[in-house]
Amino acid sequence: MNELNRCKPLLGTYVEVSLAADLSDFELVSLSIRMFERISTIQRQMSFHDSQSKLSQINRQAINSPVGLSQDYIELFSIISDLNSDSDGYFDPSIAPNLMQAKVLPCNGYNDAVYQGSGPLEMNTNEFGCWQDLTLANDQLIKRKPLMIDLGGIAKGYAVDKAIELVPEGIEACVNAGGDLRFTHWLNQIVGVKHIQVERESCDTVTTSPIDMLAPAIATTSAYYYDGTSHIVNPKDGALQNDARTYSVFAPSCVLADGLTKLACLLYTVSNDKLKDILASYGAILIVTD
Repeated sequence: MNELNRCKPLLGTYVEVSLAADLSDFELVSLSIRMFERISTIQRQMSFHDSQSKLSQINRQAINSPVGLSQDYIELFSIISDLNSDSDGYFDPSIAPNLMQAKVLPCNGYNDAVYQGSGPLEMNTNEFGCWQDLTLANDQLIKRKPLMIDLGGIAKGYAVDKAIELVPEGIEACVNAGGDLRFTHWLNQIVGVKHIQVERESCDTVTTSPIDMLAPAIATTSAYYYDGTSHIVNPKDGALQNDARTYSVFAPSCVLADGLTKLACLLYTVSNDKLKDILASYGAILIVTD
């Protein structure tokens, strides 16, 4: 059995591709190149940080002006629409203005004059719409209100899935994009999940705990960050979440695992029964670490 492990900076993190099969080095390297190229294509399409990406074009698009979508966007937006509907709007990637206001996301030229200051971005987030203000018809998208989308983690999970889809039967593979992770052969696999232990004396520590894989994919998130700024927004009120728990979701696909971690962070304390129903409907399992 020949093994190959490669790592590249992509998707705002480091992406690791691990392959094992009775194949030559050349064959495994060739497959890894195709997988990295697939991930790079999705990054070029869906990066909020790239002012030339398709996502930035969508965010700048005028109201009621249709924009064509690629097959990747059609597929991902369909998944997002399902999560949005199933969660009564709690899953909503149109919270980019709130993250821009908190300076979690860059301005990308939307309002450079006020964004250069050291304080919070001065913008009225109430002027922006939500996911339900989008119309998706065939291969086109129309905004009925101004809104800006951040695909962030869910695009990362989607890219992991698309890379895994390129792996032929008989090859063992794993793709890990900063904790969004999927195996072709997941039974008996053990992964390390990072979580933050909040100390009373402002001496928080990161601990890694081993955990058995319970499905092909896992994603982990927390609203608590070392920089003191949450990256999870409640779309109902625009507030940044303040929660030191770590939420890990096992699911059949990485895109679902990532999306469901955001819902877990938002619903775990306010609507746990609703969260359980959503997880069950997707065949997902939640592990919460305090």
